[in-house]
Amino acid sequence: TKKGGRYVFGQWVEGGSGDSGQRRSRKMQFEELDGRLWPEIIHYDNAIRKKQGASFTEFKNVKFEYQTRLIPKKRVGQFAVVYVINSNSKKKALRMFIIKKTDITSRYEKLARYFEQNKIWDSIESLTKFRFLPEEVQIERNVTDAEGNSELMPIKFPVIEMDWVEGKDLVEYVKDIFKDKQKMMSLSKQFLKIIRDLEKHNIAHGDIHPGNIIIDSNKNMKIIDYDCVYIPDFKGDQSPEAGQDDFQHPSRLDPNIQFPKYDEKIDRFSALVIYLSLRAIAEDYTIYDEKKSESILLGKNIY
Repeated sequence: TKKGGRYVFGQWVEGGSGDSGQRRSRKMQFEELDGRLWPEIIHYDNAIRKKQGASFTEFKNVKFEYQTRLIPKKRVGQFAVVYVINSNSKKKALRMFIIKKTDITSRYEKLARYFEQNKIWDSIESLTKFRFLPEEVQIERNVTDAEGNSELMPIKFPVIEMDWVEGKDLVEYVKDIFKDKQKMMSLSKQFLKIIRDLEKHNIAHGDIHPGNIIIDSNKNMKIIDYDCVYIPDFKGDQSPEAGQDDFQHPSRLDPNIQFPKYDEKIDRFSALVIYLSLRAIAEDYTIYDEKKSESILLGKNIY
């Protein structure tokens, strides 16, 4: 039997249980963490409210925007929360995950490389440049190992930096213009061009829905959230998400069917749903119900 130490997270650590410096025998990677212990919004809010040098690496000196004195400004999605910072007099978005994503580091590294090598950001202006920082924000989580040892451990989690897109999502924007046929027609054409541009470059977004489409202050359409994007590097892979169900083919929600295939054409069903909705409202705005506009017009209830 070993003496003068104990097992911590599967490793023998010299010294007594009171030696907090040696108890943290190794750096724990976020990929190892159980999904149930992934940070929630409150953990990120607290990290931002702290003196930022203790929580962030590259963004320790930036200024976060607040919606109230104590609550940071943010957009909350299904899988991530997006905060707003001011860096060198320019607004940026910091996207932090609230659900564990498998192989997220590998995916974003491949995405960034493909976009750079193929000049995608120059070719498709609707896409927003991003940087993936795999260990940017430090959050303390209470972790228990197989031997039952529990410890509060500082773990660094990924952050995606993007340009902040000031504007309204597609649902809110349509509410403003649905009675104007010319604007609705222009909007539908702009959307169709984006879908064609993506497929032309062998790319699919993978989760096209109104919440991921922003109309900026210059009336330009921007596509956000690249967690499910397809590029040729991912050929043969399974889709990391099924997408928002109101805008996906019903078969995509069934993992046993594996249709439609995860490739550059996977956005076609979503695109048809959105495009036909926009065109139909342009032709007759009386079919549009502002109070039931979450899916704009068409949704899973009619597929």
